[in-house]
Formats: sequence, C-alpha cells, structure tokens
Amino acid sequence: PAIAHEDFFKEVIAFAKKHNIIVVHDFAYAEFYFDGNKPISFLSVPGAKEVGVEINSLSKSYSLAGSRIGYMIGNEEIVRALTQFK
Repeated sequence: PAIAHEDFFKEVIAFAKKHNIIVVHDFAYAEFYFDGNKPISFLSVPGAKEVGVEINSLSKSYSLAGSRIGYMIGNEEIVRALTQFK
C-alpha cells in the first residue's frame, strides 16, 4: 500500500527546511485504508507545521462529489498565501 509513514514525513520536512520550500499534503483519501493501516496526518509530525499545510475534501469521505467543499490547515502564513490562488 502507498501510505506515507512518519519517517518519510520527517525526511520531507528536513528536505523542505533545507531547500526553503513548502509542503502541501493532499489528505483527501485519509479515510480510505485497509487492514488497519490508517494513514497519519502530515501535520502530526514534529516540524511539519513550520513548513507545510494539509488539504482535505468532504467530497471523498462524505460522498459529496460535485460539492467542491474542501479545507486547508497548517502554517498560517502558507495558508494565507495559497488562498490567493483558485
């Protein structure tokens, strides 16, 4: 299964800090997992809130396809910057 684990996220955070880039973690399929392998939130890993945000959608988890309802959480400065785009 393609599930990112904490060690992977730690590497991503270190890379983002080293290269001064932001991380946008698409967590839209967070509720779809098998064999008890529930994915972890990127933002639950120490240092993640410094470099990134997480986006999610109600259309996947709550069968609201077409509703175009989503949200972004994480670093406030990054959220503000990204909300300038559609």
